[in-house]
Order: sequence, then structure tokens, then C-alpha cells
Amino acid sequence: MSNSGSEMKSRKRKKGVVNVEQYKRNIVKQSRVSGQEYTDYSGKQKQSKRSRSPCRCPKKCYEKFDDVDKSNIFSLLYSMNTKNEQDLHLQRMIELTDVKKHRARQQDAKLKDNTFKYHVLLQGIKVLVCREAFFRLYDVSDKRIRRIRKLLLAGKTPVDLRGKNTSGNKIQASETDKVHKHISSFPTKEGHYKDVLYLSESLSIRKMHELFCEMHPESNIKYNFYYTYFKENFNFRFGRPPSDTCNTCEEKMKRIRDPRLNENAKKVCAAEFMLHKRRAKRFYSSMANSKEVSKQNNNTLGLVFDFMQNIDLPKVPVQEMYYLRQLTVNNFCIYNLKTDNAQFYLYHEGQAKKGANDVASFLVDYIEENVPHSVTELHLFSDNCPGQNKNHTLIRVLLTLTIIGRFKKIKHFFPLTGHSFLPCDRKFGIIKRPIRNCSRIYTIYQLCELILSVNRKSQNTIKLIDTENIIDFDNWWPNVFKKRVASTESVTLSWREREYLATSKYHYFEYSSDKKGNIKTSEFIHTDNADNDSAYYYCNFNVSKVDPSIIQLPQALAYTNSEMIPLKKEKIEDLKKALKYVPHEHEPFYQKIINFSEQNQ
Repeated sequence: MSNSGSEMKSRKRKKGVVNVEQYKRNIVKQSRVSGQEYTDYSGKQKQSKRSRSPCRCPKKCYEKFDDVDKSNIFSLLYSMNTKNEQDLHLQRMIELTDVKKHRARQQDAKLKDNTFKYHVLLQGIKVLVCREAFFRLYDVSDKRIRRIRKLLLAGKTPVDLRGKNTSGNKIQASETDKVHKHISSFPTKEGHYKDVLYLSESLSIRKMHELFCEMHPESNIKYNFYYTYFKENFNFRFGRPPSDTCNTCEEKMKRIRDPRLNENAKKVCAAEFMLHKRRAKRFYSSMANSKEVSKQNNNTLGLVFDFMQNIDLPKVPVQEMYYLRQLTVNNFCIYNLKTDNAQFYLYHEGQAKKGANDVASFLVDYIEENVPHSVTELHLFSDNCPGQNKNHTLIRVLLTLTIIGRFKKIKHFFPLTGHSFLPCDRKFGIIKRPIRNCSRIYTIYQLCELILSVNRKSQNTIKLIDTENIIDFDNWWPNVFKKRVASTESVTLSWREREYLATSKYHYFEYSSDKKGNIKTSEFIHTDNADNDSAYYYCNFNVSKVDPSIIQLPQALAYTNSEMIPLKKEKIEDLKKALKYVPHEHEPFYQKIINFSEQNQ
């Protein structure tokens, strides 16, 4: 232990690992308890404990023991881990007895009522020794024994009370309260998907500490303490994440917190808010149920689809690029709930768009290539985007898939607005990280390789799209289906009271081969554990304009020129400016787009 101090100075602590046993105070404390040599806080060297020279009593108590016995007696005490254990052992070795006879040498002498006998423990037997031999065998001080005897007289066991007083370095409770109140004083916002409070994005812990020091200049709170207190006592994050929040949730929460609103109105509002949340959760419970059924039953399959946020190419860390129109790349994801794998349809704006034709074409392509004919029931989950997922075109395409017998039943679920977090979003989040960290991406082929390299364990696939992959569904369906249709439940009512097919109103669509040409809708998603379907209000619409038996999916392409879609003149000019930052080997990718667009303006 003599070189423990030098070892502690030279040894570097690994970041994130706390070695409490290497703290100087703990080294000193353990060395004192075990009787070993150590260096105290002032740098003085302290000798190790050992049995001292013999006593001078007539009985020669010290000489009763040989060297082995002395070592065993000494080791028994200092092998104990704490001072409390040692003091308790010493107290047990001291016997309190009454004085049998008083012989006062002075008239006013203070006579003792008790005396003490000292023992040492050898091979489980107490051996009586004199006081001096007791001190020398254990190498303990008279001060320590006096304290133990005093406690023995009082009928108490020894307890080490050193270091129990308030530390001079401890932050006072009043200062801690100031920190707590200061952090709590900042306004927060609730997250949409998690029960987490968000502070303003303009704040940081360091900025908050600076504001605290300005508010309390007399306080000596350091940044490290402020940071630790913030992390341990508050579940706050900075900057509300961008998300499509729910208007109803925002409105209801605002009303519930409004101090001007009476209690009855708040209760009504809270009940409406809970009902809204339950309805929102039905989308996720339906998705979870579909996933479970898909894994257990080969006749059912659940698919989730969505578009990723646009990606701009070329990606170059040049300031001028922020002011130029770039080539937009679209990434459409279809997530399979049975296999947990995704297929991405990747293309740029010169190859396809983001409309109903494109979404329907991708779905039909995925079904033809990846969905076996043993699947008779298809469950679809998507957001409420009207131009892509929730429109008359896609509704008629899905209806046709049941008419031609590809599926017996198709169920399409839509979430409430603002409650539309999908498994595709998790895939997109994983993809965005390497894209964000990669400083230079020039072509769609590089982007494809980057996406595939993200997670090689998952069997994700990418299909590069061209104009010849997009079918013209928009111009097909009006020839075989009606648009403005009243529900069969309201067809007998006056035209003012009838309910017409409005895609934005409903969150559940069902198509069945048993009722060809019929669309079953519901304003809210029902749950499978309901007693019967009569608990929910459904509307049925027969949209067939012709005999359903002659309806087939179209084959005509959406874009008459199958080579490419011309870009706007302004974007072409900006792409030309961006070419100077593109390496020579990647220039043909952009030259082809620019040349075609200029020739077909």
C-alpha cells in the first residue's frame, strides 16, 4: 500500500467508468481499517499496525503467547472490514465488573463503582490479560479504548460517527430549490407521440445555467451541478420534433388547461378527448392485430405504405446549393407486416410523380411480385394524404382487385389526422442517418447503394422506377365506375339528406368479392372484439357503372412519352449551374435529364 498514492496519480480512469475504490479518501480509509501502511491527506507516511513490545506487568501476560498466537490475535481484529466491526469486537473483549472493595486513601476521594477486565480471543477462547498487554497485542490507542469503555458503561454499542456531519462541499437545500424552480420556470410543450415535455429549441442546458447565474449572482452553482441536476430530476428535451400534430388534441388540451373554463365544461372536454384518443389507438391496435394474424395465417397479409421525405440531388456541401433548385428523388416504401421487410420504389421526378397513378402502380406491382395467391384477405395501412393514398383512383383499383378475384376481401385502414406514425417512418429514420452523414451524393444509383448498406441483416429491396412502370388509372376508372354515389342506406331519402361518397370523411374502407362493386365505409375504425357490427355505423356504396364481370385493370401507361418526364425550365437552369460541382463520371446522369427536358419543353 505504500505506493498506492503514486499508482492512483498515474492510473487514468476510463471515460464513463467510476472506480470508487481508487478514490484517495477510500484508499486511506481502507488502509486505516486494515492496519496497513498509507499516506494521509497531508502527505505524511503512516506506519502499519503491528504487535508492540511486551508489557511490564508482574504476570507477564504478553509472554504467555508465542509469535503465532500473537499474529492470530492481531489478524483477527484487522481482518474485519469496518471500524464498527472492530470496535464491537474490542467491546466484547472488555468485561465490565463491579468493584468488590473500596479502599479510599483520601477522605474526599471519588470511588469507582465499576472496573474493567480485558481479554483476547485465541482459538475461540477468551484469555484474560492485563490492560497494557491488551493495548500492545491489538496495537490500539488508549483514546479508542476509553470511548469503547464509556459506551459499555452506557449500555451502547460503538458506532462510527465520523464524517456524518454536513460536508463543506455539499450544495445547500436552499440552493437546490433555486435550481429546481429555475428549471421549472421555463415553458414546455408536450410531445405528440410520447409523454415527454419539450423546451424551446433556442435553449440549451448551458444557456439555462447562464440565465440562472444572471438571476442569482450570489449563488455559486457550477455548470456541472446544474447539468447533473437537470438530467437526474427532469425528463425534458429541447426542441419539439417536427410532426403532423393532431388539431383535435391541441384544441382539447388547450381547453382543458384554460383557467377560464368551468369544471363541468372541462369534464366534458376531457371525456371527448379520451374518446378521441381511444379512436386514434384503434388504428394501431388494428395494425398490431393484422401483424399477428399475418404471421400465424398464410391466408391474410398486412401491408403498410408511405412516401419518404423528398431527397435532393446532387448533395454537395456548397453554400450555393441551398439557393438552387435540385433534382427531387422520391422513395415509396411498402412494409410487409408478415416478414418485417420493406421494398422501396426509388425514382426521380423525371421518371414518375407522387400521385394516385404512381401509388396504385406500386401497390399492384408489389402484389403481383411479392404476394402469393394463397393470400385471400389483404389489410392495408396508410396515412390520409388525399393525392396519394385516400382518393377515388386508389379506391377503385382496390375494388377491382376483389372484382377480378385476386382477393376475397381488402380492408384499408386510415389513422386519425396527426396520429399517423407508421412502420415505414422507422425505416425512413434509419435511412436518413447515413444520407445526412454523407457529404456528397451525386446520382440515384449512389443513393440506392447507400440505402441498401444501412442494414444488411434485414432483407430490404429497392426497385428503380421508370415511366414505363406507371399505369394510367386516373383516366381508366371514370369509364367503369361512378364518382358521385349515394349510400344504399340513404338512397330512399331526399337528395339533401343523402350521404354521398366523400373519401376524406371515412377512415375505414372494405371491399369484398361477395359484393362486387360495393364499397363499405366507416367514419371510424371498428375493433374486432365488438359484439356485432351493428355497434358501428357503416355506409355502403355501389359504384359500378358497368357490369362488374367485365371490369379489368388497365394496361395503358400514364405517361405518353415512355422515356422521361420533362422538368421545368427554371429547374433545368439550376441543374446546369450545379453541374460544376458534379464529378465528370456522374455528369451523364444529369445531362440526359437536361437534354430531354430542353427538347420537350
